[in-house]
Amino acid sequence: MKKTLIILPLFLAKNTSLYATEKEPLNLLPLQDSQQGQTGAPAKLHDIYGPIPLENAIPLSLLLGFAAVLITLGLTSFFLFRKNKKKKKDIPCWDLALKQLNGIDSLQKTDALLYMEKTSDILRNYLENRFDLHSTRQTTREFFQEKQLNNTKEMRPFRKDLHWCFELADMAKFARAQPTERELEQIAKTAQNFVQKTVPSPSEG
Repeated sequence: MKKTLIILPLFLAKNTSLYATEKEPLNLLPLQDSQQGQTGAPAKLHDIYGPIPLENAIPLSLLLGFAAVLITLGLTSFFLFRKNKKKKKDIPCWDLALKQLNGIDSLQKTDALLYMEKTSDILRNYLENRFDLHSTRQTTREFFQEKQLNNTKEMRPFRKDLHWCFELADMAKFARAQPTERELEQIAKTAQNFVQKTVPSPSEG
């Protein structure tokens, strides 16, 4: 045990250089510029030039002219659309409905299913424009359960016939049920009669 204690101080004395407190100065390496090469040569500075014009660049005057043409076409289309829309509104809804019904008569022989669908659409649009009944947004069942429909005096004499027309049109549209010739004639007659009988009097406007 004593030998061990004697050897330990001797060992520590011989290796005091490992625990020296004096700090040696640090030699810091200079930072290498990102643009310098591996040899440490300074980076070369280059002159700054202005934007390079493109050979095939479109002239500004041509772009402005093209934009002016587009704006002119857009404004022309807008005013023509408003004019046609206003002209269409000037046509009374009953005259428009009768004109549309006459225009699809030929479909009775060529495409009965399409005729049924168009007749239903014409009548629904007429009901909405003439009586302010929202038939185009409702199913047939919902429409004929509407209180406003039952309270409309002009509609009462035609309620049963219109219900039959709409149900038959729904069968043709959704079930592809082919109507008979007699049914087509009856629907055409009912639609024409309904519109003609509900044209307002001159005093009503």
